[in-house]
Amino acid sequence: MTSLSLFFSCSGRKYFYRPNKQIVEISLDNAIVTKTFFNNRENKKIAITHILSTSKHNNDITILFIPPNGGNSSILSKLMQPLVNAGYNAYLFDYEGYGESEGKADNTNVLKDAQMMLDYVIANKKDHENLCVWGFSLGGNLAVKLAFENQSKIDVLVIEGAFTSHRNIAYVTVPRLFKWTAKFIQSPYPSEKFIKDIQLPIFIAHSINDKVCPFSMGEILYNNAHNPKFFLKLSGDHCHGLLQESDRYIENLKLFLMQNKR
Repeated sequence: MTSLSLFFSCSGRKYFYRPNKQIVEISLDNAIVTKTFFNNRENKKIAITHILSTSKHNNDITILFIPPNGGNSSILSKLMQPLVNAGYNAYLFDYEGYGESEGKADNTNVLKDAQMMLDYVIANKKDHENLCVWGFSLGGNLAVKLAFENQSKIDVLVIEGAFTSHRNIAYVTVPRLFKWTAKFIQSPYPSEKFIKDIQLPIFIAHSINDKVCPFSMGEILYNNAHNPKFFLKLSGDHCHGLLQESDRYIENLKLFLMQNKR
């Protein structure tokens, strides 16, 4: 690959987005799963999955998940079981081009889809429920931007395995010979910047073994965030905390959410 082609792949959709159209059956205990759609501003159909916990521990917190750049909602739903067991309700959705959603993902479309999904959840959740926006990896980057622009509508922000900016993640990802190309990467919503101006409770989880988004990025985001905040140091794979360390993860998250309810 030439440096020029690497630059264009890093700057565009090909590098950051890996749509998966494979749909798998969602199987969760103690949950009612409902799938539906809405049309976005470009009249593209966006797939939504609503997971309603029937656990005896049911609480008054609804979670909107902002997905990473790979997989789709049906595949990612396996992460939900520990949360369902703890009584949390959740909404998942697919960016354009992912799962059963129409269109193509790019930096502009995914942010628009995430904002429309946030508006959809706000319109459909119960008035007494607190809203938690939770982003994984690329979704963490988007979740910070959403929280920055919608602070009065969100009660708590959670991010796992998030990166600080598109430029920074490109720099650590491209081969050493081509690292100079990273300076040309645009960062449409750098989380390291926007998180400084978010006046919400922020829970950050990051693995010391993360081979996709370096642990140091999680530390930067935590240091830039305002109190109240919490940093959960994980030790597993990138964005696998709910699968590999679910008990400790849920215990710390539950305490943080209880302490910071509005």
